[in-house]
Amino acid sequence: MREIDEALDGLIDALLETEEYSDYQKAKSELYRYPDLKDQVDEFRERNFELQQSDLDQDRLMEEIEKIEKEYEDFRANPIVNRFLASELAFVRLMQGIYESIMENIDFE
Repeated sequence: MREIDEALDGLIDALLETEEYSDYQKAKSELYRYPDLKDQVDEFRERNFELQQSDLDQDRLMEEIEKIEKEYEDFRANPIVNRFLASELAFVRLMQGIYESIMENIDFE
């Protein structure tokens, strides 16, 4: 277990040094200077999450996604919002890639 803890510490240190994490932290700090804007971002993220977790069929899901995109179009054009959401997505994709790589390389069902 000690070897895993050491490897995990190394992975965390490496993640903290990535451009994706640095960009995310900068964008988050900028967003947090505007509490009302942060609240709107949280609402947008929550609605997106709920939609992604829904049991809608593919056609209905696409309709709802288009509806949300249209509703938040002006909001997403805000450079602070856009930068935060883009950097968050980049970091999430990095983390997903790490998780997928781990799962692909061990025999676990």
